[in-house]
Amino acid sequence: MNFRLVRRGRDWGWRLFLAGCLAVGAHGEGMEADEKGWRHPFFFVHLSDPQLGMDSHNAKLEPESGRFKLAVGKINRLRPAFVVIGGDMINAPPGRNQNPAQVEEFKRLAGQLDQSIPLHLVAGNHEIDPMTPETLAWYRQTFGPDWYAFQHGGCHFIVLNSMILRDPQKVPDQTRLETGWLESELKAARENGSVMTFVFQHQPFFLMSADEKDSYFNFSMDRRKELLGILKKWNVKAVFFGHLHNTLASRDGDLECYITGSVGKALGPLARCGMAIVKVYRQRLTYDFYPLESVPEKVELGASEEKPQ
Repeated sequence: MNFRLVRRGRDWGWRLFLAGCLAVGAHGEGMEADEKGWRHPFFFVHLSDPQLGMDSHNAKLEPESGRFKLAVGKINRLRPAFVVIGGDMINAPPGRNQNPAQVEEFKRLAGQLDQSIPLHLVAGNHEIDPMTPETLAWYRQTFGPDWYAFQHGGCHFIVLNSMILRDPQKVPDQTRLETGWLESELKAARENGSVMTFVFQHQPFFLMSADEKDSYFNFSMDRRKELLGILKKWNVKAVFFGHLHNTLASRDGDLECYITGSVGKALGPLARCGMAIVKVYRQRLTYDFYPLESVPEKVELGASEEKPQ
């Protein structure tokens, strides 16, 4: 199931948040959607890598926490349909002394998001490092499911754990489960008449080209070909990534690929901390990355922007 953060007195906990979406868990559980079929254009916010503690090598939470707090305030003003945080919520992996404080601060700041706005989390490499059954269990207990799906506005959204898919030899049983679930979920999206299907994961399949050389920032060629083949087979519209701490847009055939820069710490001479606003229309989407200081006051969604059917 898809969970979001809520405050219970002075304590934090997770609750099931449906708000008109279909939430499907890692074990295939589901509930009837309140929204079925296309209604009208909408927009969502994709941000990635708050990575609290990165700049100071875990010595303190600033400046990443301040930037994340600023982003939450701007999102509350914009009122998107939902928000996706694309992984690396924290910098110190489980087992490090600094980890509990970073998790607590992330939850505190994420909890300032207006409760009417659904929040969806994506597992990053800093939450699951090293990749073991134990770190996976820690993530699921701390942040919720690491692969799941939900619906909004007639579209289907799939969240994947790229750590499992990228290194299948580390947890082969989980790789088989997630890959099989992905194919069945894509098939269900088509059979249910979803207008478009979108995928979110932390690590990119590639940066600029599907045939580029293997590197730290992408998938190995064999894993890349297999997974891109699955997504293209089922006509996925777009995939959204993080991990790079910079912003890039590319494509593989008709599959659109967007890497959203970090909200916490940018890397690269031209990179800026910010977030992406994604407008969804019946046949297309628009993707715009905004530095935090340039996020618009409001988002306009004119019906006149729709392409003719």
